This record gives sequence, structure tokens and C-alpha cells, in this order.
Amino acid sequence: MTISAETDQEPLSLHAWGDKDFRQRLQAALKPPEVWRPSENSPLRPAAVIIPLSHYNGRWHVLLNKRAENLAHHAGQISFPGGAFETADGTIRHTALREMQEELGIEPRFVEIVGYLDELETLSGYRVTPFVAVLSPGFRMQLDSSEVAEAFWTPLDFFLDPANRRSQGFRAAGKRWQTWVFHYQGHTIWGATAQMLVDLTEKLQSGSANDVNTQTTSKK
Repeated sequence: MTISAETDQEPLSLHAWGDKDFRQRLQAALKPPEVWRPSENSPLRPAAVIIPLSHYNGRWHVLLNKRAENLAHHAGQISFPGGAFETADGTIRHTALREMQEELGIEPRFVEIVGYLDELETLSGYRVTPFVAVLSPGFRMQLDSSEVAEAFWTPLDFFLDPANRRSQGFRAAGKRWQTWVFHYQGHTIWGATAQMLVDLTEKLQSGSANDVNTQTTSKK
């Protein structure tokens, strides 16, 4: 089932937040984008993604990817640009920027990282740092078709409305888990990607990165 992003009432709308007000609220909701090296003691492999935001047509939007169908892992799933930390990256922040350029062709000079959300530990063995960024005007996308089937924009208001998300159970690694699920225009958004979106929107609503802690384990 696809749930429409348009509603008659938008009590959680960001429309009333000007660009400056939104950036201030976003900065307050996130941890500062400090540069750091992943811990070498963790058994999980460090990784990073970027949640890209852009303001156009009077509202804020978030950019999502559909992974290519021929990939060995998570083929066809909805995700954010990102990937595993490599030694040459130096910092996990560089990992996020590198992966975004490789997958979407968006140059780092157009990516303003505002901060990051709580790290997410996944069942696939990664510890993911979700960075949140605002894209500057003038950026261009050129998708790497070997990794990304398509990229699409979704109004951020859609994810702010709790009526548009569902909790769904699944089994993995011999256990039963819960994941958030969104349905938008034929796309199913779930797992780590959905969890990051819920974390971001709850922090935006609470106004502080310290008010809500939504670190969970996800299938992705």
C-alpha cells in the first residue's frame, strides 16, 4: 500500500520554518560534525551514510536511493548514499562524502554536513554513522548504475507524520526483530534507513540531540 505524502492537515509541517530557522533547529537536533577515527576495538565494521536534504518548491525534501538489483547485498532496497570505512579515508566523515560522490556524483563542495545522528549497529555487522547534510544550490547528480538504480526525493514532512510509518516484525539470525516501515509512491523504506529517518524526525520535533536516543539494531 502506498500512503500519500499529501494530507489535509499538516500539524508537523516544516513549511513555516524558514531556511535559517530550519538550519538552526537541525543543528540543535544533531551531534556536531566532529572529525574522528573509528574505534579499532569494535567487532563491527565502521560505515557511514549521508542523509541529504534540499529545499525546493517551498518545502524540505530528503534524497533516497534505490540500490541496483544486481548487488550482492540489499539489492533493490531503499537506502542513503554510503558505505564501509576504508583506511585511506582517514575519518568516517570522509567515508560518507566519498561514497556519496561515487554513488550519486555529488561533489563534496556542494555538501554541507550539519551534524550526525546516533550510530546504528546492524545485523549485517556494521556500525553506521548517519550524517545529515544540506545540499547547496548548483549540485548535479550522475548515478553510478552499477550501484544505484534510481534516486528520488521525498518531502521531509511525510516522515514527520507518525501516521505514515508502521512497525513490522521479521526474523533474522534466528531471532525476531522489529523495524519501522514507510510506503511512499511504490517504494518500501524499512530497516536501517527507516530507523534513521525516525531518529531524525523525532530529534527535529524534540529540538535536541540529547532528548531522544533511538539507537537500535536493524536488519540492514
